[in-house]
Amino acid sequence: MNTNETNEVHVLLADDDIDDSYIFTSAVRQSKLPIQLSIAENGQKLLSYLNSNPLPDIIFLDINMPFKNGIECLTAIRANDKFKKIAVVMYSTTDNRPNVDACYNSGANLYVVKPNSFEEVDRMVKKICSKEWVSHASTPPKEQFIASSF
Repeated sequence: MNTNETNEVHVLLADDDIDDSYIFTSAVRQSKLPIQLSIAENGQKLLSYLNSNPLPDIIFLDINMPFKNGIECLTAIRANDKFKKIAVVMYSTTDNRPNVDACYNSGANLYVVKPNSFEEVDRMVKKICSKEWVSHASTPPKEQFIASSF
């Protein structure tokens, strides 16, 4: 785990949707968990961030983004030894099977369909952004790869 001196979990959200980013940010603030949140508005900014800033513990990675989509970013992250220990949660509006399979095969740790309510986002943040989850993050068996209830 790449936690900083304050023992915060460093979360990097890569999402081009302003509303989704706002809801995620609000849930992080409300969670009261020791989370340092950084945001990249697209895939290109995400990769640039990773190459010039302290590494996050976990990345929430939207699939449909401009410049570089989430699957392209995931492939680049997993191809770089420097980034291999970062937990990557794919964060998408759909559970499109080809996307799910591509994310699983490319080394994502979890696939989350974006929750429909703030309460579900809040529960998801509390569950996935905990130090315990991040420190034990590994890719589950394929049948458990999609997280569906929070």
